Parts: sequence; C-alpha cells; structure tokens
Amino acid sequence: MPRETDAKRRSGKMKFLCNYGGRILLRKSDGELRYVGGLTRVLAVDRYVSYSELMANLAEFCGFAATLRCQLPEGDLETLVSVKSDEELANLIEAYDEKASKESPSPAPALKIIAVLTPQAKDGTGTGIGCRGRTAHPRLDLGHPRGSGTVRENYIAAMAIPRCCLGYRALHIKYTAISAN
Repeated sequence: MPRETDAKRRSGKMKFLCNYGGRILLRKSDGELRYVGGLTRVLAVDRYVSYSELMANLAEFCGFAATLRCQLPEGDLETLVSVKSDEELANLIEAYDEKASKESPSPAPALKIIAVLTPQAKDGTGTGIGCRGRTAHPRLDLGHPRGSGTVRENYIAAMAIPRCCLGYRALHIKYTAISAN
C-alpha cells in the first residue's frame, strides 16, 4: 500500500503558490514575517517539469522573467531557498514529498510548494531586497513587475550564510539598515 501511495504522489501535477509584486513585512504582534500585497496565484505543472520549463511557465504566468525562491517544507519566510537548477528543483520536490508522506500517507495530497518570485535584473540575477523608508520594523520590497525602477533612498543589506539543508544551501538573511547616500 505505501508504494501505491508514493507512486500516486510522484505522478501527476504539483502546484506552486506564487507570491509576487508584494513585500515581506514583520508582523508587530508576534515578530513573524508575512507576505503582504502583490498577487498570490497558483501554477500547476507536471511534477517532472525541468527547471528551464518551469521558469518559462513562471515568466508567462506572472509576466516577467523571475528569480525563484521557495519556502522549505518546515521553514518560514526567513529561509527562502533559491532554486536555480534541475538538481535543486528535484531536491525541493523530494523535501516536500517527504513531508507529505509523513503527514498523510493515504490518500496522496497534491504537492503544494510556496514560492516567492522577484523580477530578474538585466544580468539575470534577482533584483535584490530593498527597503522603502525608515520604519521601526524592516520592510522587504520584493519588487513589482511594473515598478518604476527608480533607486530607493534606503536599502536593507542581505548577508547570505551558507547552510546545508536537505542537500541545498539555504539562504538565511540578516537584516541591517544602511543608507544609500
């Protein structure tokens, strides 16, 4: 029976819950990060989609060439993992499969991956993480597909700390407000 469940889970479609055009804010009540504004849409793709096919689907879906960052199954918005290859995509799917099989061995639920999309810069990298204005809590701007492209006054510097997690290097961000002057 477990093999049938695993076979069902590994066939068919998977869904990406895509967030874009908004920003990540620190919730004052409990200090947790949450995604605010923008759009949240669901993209269903074949679970054996290649990285390049997925990125082409995402570009068509949201209207811009995107950088893909996904939340780990047991993670939160502080640990978004950049997905940039077929191997990293396969590792992410495997991590979600493992979590799904532990939570509900039967029947196999649809695989749902939480993703945050940011527009790519001209050099093909992500646009980075910016901050609008000075506030008591950092506000992370994840870019808007139709943004003005103007330079903002203040930024939040992101320092990546490599960490091995399920075969990938997770991106942990420490926030430090700096002036662009």
